Amino acid sequence: MNQKHPSPEENLNQKGTTEVASAASDGDQSLLLAWDELAGHSADDDTPVGGADQHEDEPEETGEPTAGQPAREDPWEAITAAHGRAEDVDDQTRQARLAEVRDAREQRQRRWAELRANRAAATSEAASTPAGEASGNGTTPLAPYKDPRVAAEAEKEGPPEWLGNRWREIPVEQQPEAWIGLRRWVDWLVREYRLDVQIVPPCWYRHPDITAELWAAMNMEYKVWAEGAPSLSPMMMWHPNLQQMIVRLREMVGRFGCAGGSGHKEPKSLTPGLEPFEIAYDEEDWRRIALGRREVLSVPRPEEGRRYTRAVGFDAHGEQIVSSNLVGSAAPVTRWTPEARLRYGSVAGAEDSEIWLEISDAKGVETVMWESSPDGESWTPLEPGQPDQDGPDEPETETENVADDGESPEGDEGQGAAEAVPKPSI
Repeated sequence: MNQKHPSPEENLNQKGTTEVASAASDGDQSLLLAWDELAGHSADDDTPVGGADQHEDEPEETGEPTAGQPAREDPWEAITAAHGRAEDVDDQTRQARLAEVRDAREQRQRRWAELRANRAAATSEAASTPAGEASGNGTTPLAPYKDPRVAAEAEKEGPPEWLGNRWREIPVEQQPEAWIGLRRWVDWLVREYRLDVQIVPPCWYRHPDITAELWAAMNMEYKVWAEGAPSLSPMMMWHPNLQQMIVRLREMVGRFGCAGGSGHKEPKSLTPGLEPFEIAYDEEDWRRIALGRREVLSVPRPEEGRRYTRAVGFDAHGEQIVSSNLVGSAAPVTRWTPEARLRYGSVAGAEDSEIWLEISDAKGVETVMWESSPDGESWTPLEPGQPDQDGPDEPETETENVADDGESPEGDEGQGAAEAVPKPSI
């Protein structure tokens, strides 16, 4: 197909020297040559073609090929072809360059976000320090300078590494230092609190239980004074527990018999073949309990009758190796037999009495209604605190058929006073 090319004037107006520079950057020399020819310059020098300095023997360029010379390519066709190649190269280069710019921009944005977050965290942390709170100007205060030698000495302060551990868990390389530290503390304790051999015998280090008591006391005594400030811990914690420990130590030493000054006495074993204080285990019984298995299952009760439950154990191959006993579950009770009982709680009021109600087996009782009756037979509802609607209470006793003169209506002798009839009461 023949492609329609723009005229030379349109090419010059639209592209101009910009296309020439772009082509030069991509190494397209053919476009430069065509442009030079179009502008009237030689490709080898700056002398205008057909100008005043043109040699007389040089033929005038007419666009027609001379004898013995090949046909010369049209400059505009060369420019158009070079322009198409330059556009392809420029588009690929432009897309690659845009991708690089986008990547660089995203990296800068991520870096700026990271720097802002780090600055915000540092500002918040510095503001929470006493120096930051004292500044109050919203700026990030400088961290206080610490001399490396002073910091190294400060790190050495504090309790020894072995203090605060269980006595049995102190590393082997620290055990000699721990023994020496404990002995120094025990010597101070004996002199400070005037403890005799009935409490801390000379062979205390041969008794594991006494050693454990003294080791725990050493840790506690260090702890109550560790704050380095006035507190209630020495009086409320250290001294009361010290007195309790003294009582326990006195009992231990008296049981061992090492307080008489005759030296250390090893305890005797009460079980032949075993060391003192060694437990004579029933290994078979221990194995049954230690290697046992315990599970809990919630079993629903049947709606009626009884249902039995058992557990069956299987080995890794699915073979039954154990079966439990049977346990029966009965249906839940659906009938209730509540019982109600009233009793006086207090009669302190002049116009009312406090009555207590107790209902046993009251699962089926939803509501309670209080009633009042003058004779114990006819009842009307009564709310707590409501006065009795049947009128004022009558005397506790009443007389029947008593005449005004105190004589009986029948006039029988010896019956001047009627029998007292008790009033029904709640």
